[in-house]
Amino acid sequence: GTGPSSAITFLCANSKGYTNKIGEICGLRKAGDAVQFNIGIAFPNCWDGVNLKPTHSHNNAIYADHGKCSADYPVKIPTVNMNIAWVLPQISSLDTSKVELSMDPVMHGETREERWGSLYTAHADFMNGWTEDGAQFMTDLCMNQGLDCGTAVPYAYSKAEENTWVSSEDDKPHASVDTLYVQDDWTNGERTQHPETLTLVKFKIPPLPANMDASLFKYRIRLFGGKTETNGADQIFFYPTSSDWHASSVSWNNKPAINYRSDAVLYLNHSHEYRMVDVDKAVRKALAEGKTEISWYIGGDRQGNHYDFTPADSKQSLVLMLTGFKKTPEL
Repeated sequence: GTGPSSAITFLCANSKGYTNKIGEICGLRKAGDAVQFNIGIAFPNCWDGVNLKPTHSHNNAIYADHGKCSADYPVKIPTVNMNIAWVLPQISSLDTSKVELSMDPVMHGETREERWGSLYTAHADFMNGWTEDGAQFMTDLCMNQGLDCGTAVPYAYSKAEENTWVSSEDDKPHASVDTLYVQDDWTNGERTQHPETLTLVKFKIPPLPANMDASLFKYRIRLFGGKTETNGADQIFFYPTSSDWHASSVSWNNKPAINYRSDAVLYLNHSHEYRMVDVDKAVRKALAEGKTEISWYIGGDRQGNHYDFTPADSKQSLVLMLTGFKKTPEL
């Protein structure tokens, strides 16, 4: 381009924010160690619904007009934002009006002519680097729920294949549930003297990726819910059990054995929100034993308080996530 575009913005790290106009003089960033200059590029968000890549005569995607897609590009797609930062410790100021970007060269026979343009010529290509699971998770469990998941997007995940609850006061199965309940009380005579309600969850284990550093990955459960009472925060517990049960038939008296030495603990209050539970050690142990499934009881705080969570088939869902992060050093 030759002028400002709403899809392309520029930032001096010592300035007040992004702008779509060049000409600002960048100074040292807050740390005082370098000039940092960023370019932000927003990709088109309306797709023609047919072509996976553009041609010389036809764009396969365009920008929405005030949030609306045209009839020729009717499919609204997520806006991909790319931000590139240049960290320049060798200078103390940068005149953005004088910065040039390389453009496609022109060949004159066997002679190559390099071409350069102003920052207004900034452009980028998008190549998907997310796994299929990661993209599906972002679509179904983040964007379609109006939720900004940030970096909490998995490499792989599995929804709970079965979930239910059992109660010492109700010896019958709950094959289809709208809510998962938890309650326990160890006071004055321990749990056998009081009613107890346990949630049961079962997951297929997403395998660790081959030929990658396993230490970069972690298994966590994402669930949605909270404490029923408003009397502060308490801990609930994830107790290991076998996967030899089915929601259609399990009840209090035929439930699988429970090991009250917990694999994980979750500290929570009455706010009903998404919560993450680190179960990495337990899942890796199950994998080492050759297991492909893993199950837990979710038990209460031992003080008699109540908790409720949404099941796997709810819009919030209930998932076992495998996330991976590798810190990229600043060059």
